[in-house]
Amino acid sequence: MHELSIAQSIINIVEESVCLQPGERVLTVEMVAGELTGIVTETMEFCFEFAAKDTVAQGARLTVETVPVMGRCKDCGREFAVENYNFVCPDCESTRIDMVSGTELYVKQVEVE
Repeated sequence: MHELSIAQSIINIVEESVCLQPGERVLTVEMVAGELTGIVTETMEFCFEFAAKDTVAQGARLTVETVPVMGRCKDCGREFAVENYNFVCPDCESTRIDMVSGTELYVKQVEVE
């Protein structure tokens, strides 16, 4: 379960980047995860809640935006959604594909009250 170590890293990012004033608290943390990261949203939310205990993020809600795997054909230039790990261009059937998205993993936004 790599979600727990990712959740701890998110907490570290939040603690290092958010300067809370007295009475303020972290409400939500938005993260972006590409499909190929293997993040299971429900597991990530559970691990975040566990890791956030006794930190500035305790009680905050985590939202996960999943980014689909997209490829671009090096031969014909077509950009397409990669399904079932099938890195083959649907137009020219080339296997010379660059990945455009699907491996992202970052904190997008932290909302503070």
